[in-house]
Amino acid sequence: MDGAEDGRRGAFGYRIWCSLESLIRRVSSSLFRCMRIELTEKQNETYMQFVGFCVVGVLNTIVGWAVYYAFVIFDPALYLVGNVAGYICGVMNSYYWNSRFVFAKERSRSSYALFKTYISYGVTLVLSTALMFILVDKLSVSEFIAPIPTLLMTVPLNFILNKFWTFGSKKLSKGSDIV
Repeated sequence: MDGAEDGRRGAFGYRIWCSLESLIRRVSSSLFRCMRIELTEKQNETYMQFVGFCVVGVLNTIVGWAVYYAFVIFDPALYLVGNVAGYICGVMNSYYWNSRFVFAKERSRSSYALFKTYISYGVTLVLSTALMFILVDKLSVSEFIAPIPTLLMTVPLNFILNKFWTFGSKKLSKGSDIV
């Protein structure tokens, strides 16, 4: 989560992000000490990126679900349209925060990185939509509950795609720095 210092020291979002990162580092450090777990510097960096990605994911979830539930409340039959519309809004939110804070060291803020963000999320949108269809239409899970297990499956995939493809130049290979 470090590396977002280029001219944004006074920005409100940057100050919030740094405070949140500091809190996460302190809590994680205490937790790891209690569990007698030691991370290498590279593992800790990846861990902090994943935590930051999850924080951004919470924001994406709020944005995406607000759009999704607006459609479902209007007409429950529009749950798939709401899922797609929510994803589009969530991806814009994700690109903004991930490019500036989570993966800031990779310095991939460009229209090409935005395009890759949409491709990454497009892959998980297809997976998410298929899972939503199966859960709601085939397994009779409530359209209000179905997004929860769907998210549990798509978040880790999104992190890997964003870290190694969208914002990184590293290849995902044996011995990579995924914790």
